[in-house]
Amino acid sequence: MEIPAQQPQPSGAERTARTAVLIFLGLAVMTLMFGAGFALREKTATTKTVVSNAGATTGNGTSSQQTVGSAVIDEIINVLKSQYVDRKSIDPAALQDAAI
Repeated sequence: MEIPAQQPQPSGAERTARTAVLIFLGLAVMTLMFGAGFALREKTATTKTVVSNAGATTGNGTSSQQTVGSAVIDEIINVLKSQYVDRKSIDPAALQDAAI
């Protein structure tokens, strides 16, 4: 049995199909890497937030999380009062209750 000296060349359609498969596999790998990186970032960000807020208390025994939350709500109310179109309709007590 004789081995041919040259391998037969693939047709144009076969080369196009091989190229398309390689591109698809590359995109699939990039998508999986992006998804894994995003999930890992979300997991580490959540862990850091939980750890940093876990033991935060003020001198009187209340959580500093409540103080920060109240300050954020007050800041939002101030921004709404200064930039909202219908400023007279803003009820700070109702906004605080809704935020809680």
